[in-house]
Amino acid sequence: MQTGKGMGKQKFSIEFKLEVVGKYEMGTCGYKRLAKMYGLSRDTVRSWVLNPKLNPDKNSEEETTAQ
Repeated sequence: MQTGKGMGKQKFSIEFKLEVVGKYEMGTCGYKRLAKMYGLSRDTVRSWVLNPKLNPDKNSEEETTAQ
């Protein structure tokens, strides 16, 4: 774990992000539970789920319902 001045934003692989988003999409876990499971913040999980590059299905659903 980083501490002090060197501490910054942690980088995650696209594969890891897709794994988390995939579990959310299966409908068995919400943001809070996934965050706890993976040691992330709830906001990080939410941002990945809402990111159209990681979750194109979510983005297309929102566009369809907005029309």
